[in-house]
Amino acid sequence: MHSSLRLARNRGQASENKVPRSAGRAKTMSSYHYRGRAVSSKEDALPLELLQQLTSPPDTNRHQWLFVMALKLLRYRTKDQTLELLTGAAKHITRAVPQREISSAVDNAALVHREPRLCDTYTRAEHKWPEADLSQVDGIVRLGPRQADGVALSPVKSSAEPRHTEAVIDALFPHNPLLCAAHRGSWDFCTAPREAYRGRLHLCQFIVPSPMCALSGLTQDGRASAHTKQNTGPRHYLVIEFDFTATDEAGHPTKWAQLIAGWKATSLTIADACMALLLHLAKTAPLALIVYSGGKSLHGWFRAKDREETKLHAWMRYAISLGACHSTWCRSQFVRMPDGTRHPCRRRQKILYFDPGTLL
Repeated sequence: MHSSLRLARNRGQASENKVPRSAGRAKTMSSYHYRGRAVSSKEDALPLELLQQLTSPPDTNRHQWLFVMALKLLRYRTKDQTLELLTGAAKHITRAVPQREISSAVDNAALVHREPRLCDTYTRAEHKWPEADLSQVDGIVRLGPRQADGVALSPVKSSAEPRHTEAVIDALFPHNPLLCAAHRGSWDFCTAPREAYRGRLHLCQFIVPSPMCALSGLTQDGRASAHTKQNTGPRHYLVIEFDFTATDEAGHPTKWAQLIAGWKATSLTIADACMALLLHLAKTAPLALIVYSGGKSLHGWFRAKDREETKLHAWMRYAISLGACHSTWCRSQFVRMPDGTRHPCRRRQKILYFDPGTLL
């Protein structure tokens, strides 16, 4: 267990001892009600499984992970203690996590806890998607095209310079719709007409892959924001991200470790695997774009406009069974800006594949 988490947990369990004896008052304890039951730092130790999850936070889907972890922790700890535990856990995520993002996750989870039925729905949400079929993934990767093959198959070839962000965004989102883009990170965003971004989109890291229907909306906790589910319009693109790692943040092998080792033994890279899986999915859905994240993953943009959500959901389940990240199912989820800039390393998020014919 990481020391920062161990200390945070110990502080939570022994908080009553911090009341000075000279104060001449009884020991006090803040409490929180979960399903009509007072929960405080006097409760039993956290379940081992929960502690293990705290010590190995994921590098991707961190927003949903923080929210789900907050839901679980609030069953055993107060709101303040939950915030402290998640703050300690977030230090082990490679990308810096703003404190306001952690606080927002805890606040939203606390609101959900006031309604038990909602809490059950949200805590089950992480289990609604299928597990990855490792054997099927391995078979597709070994028989499929490699990254260089996918680049060669692109109907439109991207040159090294200049950036192609403006032209590609014009093709993806014609008629000057409202777009939500983020510059340095997912907290640094705004929503504006497409033309307001003209000449600057290549500096951005993220974009919502569907037009927005309003300049702002309300978050789950009732705050006005330019980036919410409420002000995200109908789905135009469903972005599929493949991001495989051999070890987690704690250095433990992931479920992908053996596959990655086997691929490496035959000169297959993680990028090759991502490309093979995206082109496999392109057999059943129109693939418009593949973007390199600037790190390890590839993002495939599949046209989804006017398609039935039930059919898209079934297709998304299949993609997730092949190892795709489930976070991009959310319409308002940020994805990599095509030919944008990854921060803080300022690495180019190259366009590897572009087929404007799928946009007609």
